[in-house]
Amino acid sequence: MAFQGIVHDALWKELDRGAHDEVRAAMKTIVALDDPAQSSNVKLLENCAFRKSYRLRVGRLRVLFIIFPDEGVVVFTTAFEKKRESDYIGAIERHERRVRSYE
Repeated sequence: MAFQGIVHDALWKELDRGAHDEVRAAMKTIVALDDPAQSSNVKLLENCAFRKSYRLRVGRLRVLFIIFPDEGVVVFTTAFEKKRESDYIGAIERHERRVRSYE
């Protein structure tokens, strides 16, 4: 089963223009999978209020997303360049805020 991918508008503003194609290609790969959480570049997000939240590694970039399996939807919410572990704190806060806007 392929998933429908939805990208939060603010995600593209968080990326350099040069990274758009690389991130877009990675997103297409994720939504085409039967289980997007099983990709080798995907990891379950820790310390997140939403259980089905994951991060996708695209080189130096990280893209946060949530899977709604019953609806067949993957919502990509946040992108950032990981320089240190603390970068996740603000990114997860943005992710949670944006997921709430879809509820």
